[in-house]
Amino acid sequence: MLKIGKIKITKMHGLGNSYAVLEDLEGKLKEKYQFLAKILSDSKYGLGTDGILVLNRGKKTKYRMRIFNPDGSEAEMCGNGARIFARYLYDNHFIKEKEFNLETYDGSIIVRPKLKIKNAGVKSIAVEIGEGKIIGEEIIEIEDKKFKGKIINVGNPHFVMFFDEVSEYLCKKYGSLIENHPKFQPKRINVEFAKILNPQEIKLFVWERGAGFTLSCGTGAAGAAFLANKEGKTKNKVNVHLPGGTLKIFLKRKNITIEGPAEYIFKGEFFLNKYVVESSKSFRG
Repeated sequence: MLKIGKIKITKMHGLGNSYAVLEDLEGKLKEKYQFLAKILSDSKYGLGTDGILVLNRGKKTKYRMRIFNPDGSEAEMCGNGARIFARYLYDNHFIKEKEFNLETYDGSIIVRPKLKIKNAGVKSIAVEIGEGKIIGEEIIEIEDKKFKGKIINVGNPHFVMFFDEVSEYLCKKYGSLIENHPKFQPKRINVEFAKILNPQEIKLFVWERGAGFTLSCGTGAAGAAFLANKEGKTKNKVNVHLPGGTLKIFLKRKNITIEGPAEYIFKGEFFLNKYVVESSKSFRG
């Protein structure tokens, strides 16, 4: 069990998709990341985030970002998280470059953030996440409905579906059931409910694996835009409208770029008091 004490945190968001950023360059808290994710993400005892981002030293690059969901599971990639992380590294003088490589997960995934600076401040961040892949097609039966979609990998897995109409209600009602469907076990899957508005715009709702309904999802937006483009429904530049705001997706032959903001909410210290630690047994996951 983690000792009683306090840890320094910074809470940031990308279009409402919020994370607590923790520094652990030497990996001293490595065995506690899942525990911390559950505590810090909880809305009653913690900060009410969509997960945590942990700063480690990299193997192939200078720094590595590890992503943990509110249920304690580790994600391979996070588009909003990568933008948040890039701004954190730049503003806190870990890096001086406006463009650099960054490891995620176990170091096997490398993304390339590019910071756009205006008046000495970070205006927006674009992140190159590499090539998208279509893994296959599935038809999922839930209750009296059938959901047809394609599995896309953009660093992490997504089940992307296109509809004539989409809504928050549809996402919340069926998102968890699709995420946890037997066809997607044991790792589960992120779920996208998308509507093509025109060749340059997509409306999107995302149920995020391990986190639930989210205001924004960078890789979800990338996956939906990638598939729509592959099917000839959209152009190479697409604005993806999510509940938290709009992400710009740029599609090249072997690379997808996600562009959007990353903002601060607060910096401070989180107290791991006895009540919080003992109450952790009842946390989600």
